[in-house]
Amino acid sequence: MIDQCQEEKKTEGLLKMHRMASFITARGVAATVGVGPKLGRSIAHKFAHERYTVVILARDLGRLSRFTDEIARQKKA
Repeated sequence: MIDQCQEEKKTEGLLKMHRMASFITARGVAATVGVGPKLGRSIAHKFAHERYTVVILARDLGRLSRFTDEIARQKKA
C-alpha cells in the first residue's frame, strides 16, 4: 500500500512538472537543484519573481510539491 501511495505521489509530481514545462517564458529557464527550505527555495522564488520559468529538484517529493505550488501561486500574483 505504501508503494502504491508513493507511486501516486510521484505520478502527481511528474504531471505537475509537465504542465509547468509547457509554459516557458521568453526570459528563459532557471533550474535550481537541491531545493531545501532555505537557500534553494529563496533562489527559486527570486527567479520566479523575475519572470523566469523555474525548474526545481529536491529529494523530498512532498517538499518539492509544496514549493512548486508556492512558486506557481507567486507567478500568478
